[in-house]
Amino acid sequence: MAEIREVIYQHSQGRSQRKISESLGMSRLTIRKYIRLAQEFDYKSGVAPTNLDQLALKVHTKVYKEGQNPPKKSIEIILPFHDRIKELRGEPWITHKQIHRLLSAEGLLTSERSLGRYMATAFPKLPKSTVHLLTVPAQEAQVDYGYVGIINKRKTYAFVMTLSHSRHRYVEFVHSQNQLSWAQSHINAFAFFGGVPRCILLDNLKAGVITADIYDPTLNETYAELARFYGFVADPAKARTPEHKGKVERSVRIVKEQLIAGITYKNLEEMNASARDWCLHKISQIVCSTTGEKPYDTFVSEELPLLMSVPSDAFDMPAWLEGKVHLDHHVVVKGNFYGSFPFLVGSYLSVLFITSKV
Repeated sequence: MAEIREVIYQHSQGRSQRKISESLGMSRLTIRKYIRLAQEFDYKSGVAPTNLDQLALKVHTKVYKEGQNPPKKSIEIILPFHDRIKELRGEPWITHKQIHRLLSAEGLLTSERSLGRYMATAFPKLPKSTVHLLTVPAQEAQVDYGYVGIINKRKTYAFVMTLSHSRHRYVEFVHSQNQLSWAQSHINAFAFFGGVPRCILLDNLKAGVITADIYDPTLNETYAELARFYGFVADPAKARTPEHKGKVERSVRIVKEQLIAGITYKNLEEMNASARDWCLHKISQIVCSTTGEKPYDTFVSEELPLLMSVPSDAFDMPAWLEGKVHLDHHVVVKGNFYGSFPFLVGSYLSVLFITSKV
């Protein structure tokens, strides 16, 4: 309406179609069409209309009606099958191609693409929505690694553990994602929080999960022993579904934005000192838009008292390494030779190393 009104007004003031086009950023074909339609309603060039708004409304209505395409022939052909399409869409494993096959056998004479366009219009997909899930205090923490780039000539990753209820975070930068680093970061996180959540929701990392099976995951032996020692349950998220651990996925992004972007560090120790300060005194003091509370306040008042206690004993850090039994009946792991049985030649054995007490 506003464009049509302005075109008619400028034209009535004697401006050329070229000038109107430059002024409004419209094609001259469109301008010519608006003027032609206005003239059908007694508009005269060079004469300012006394009822500009009414004239523009008439032109707009005419443009709208002319723009409405009559029903296509394919739509008329498909319409009698509407209820049948609705019924088929409720079938399991159904596809557009299969619906077209079935309806063609029932007499539908149109292309698969025409049927697809009709279904997109008649049965539009609902927009995706997000539901905030309430979590019981001390019940769950989400963990993940995030690659943050080459720092001091070494690949560097951010280990992030986020308590799902309070959103309080622990961040630690590491140069390795192996099983020992993964376990040690958990131990450091539990010490930082002063307790252990009952469940850890993790990604399908090799450091934590060997076999990514949503129904029967196989945990890495080191991580499995860590879980038993601290008393938590490891719950691997379904592969390629980051929304299942959205709280920590969001945290990894924030870490990159606020702890990495534009900042230079001398070494890993300086990075982790900065990360610890950030977790305690900065990000935890900002009101969370979901909970309406500061993460640290919620953590202290609601979550910390319910966390499981950190064991007083030190954890014997085990490293399970795999080696092949050679023809000499020995397994070689880290340069060490371990004897085996002749019938195990060609098999792979797991060798346990106890690295330290932590």
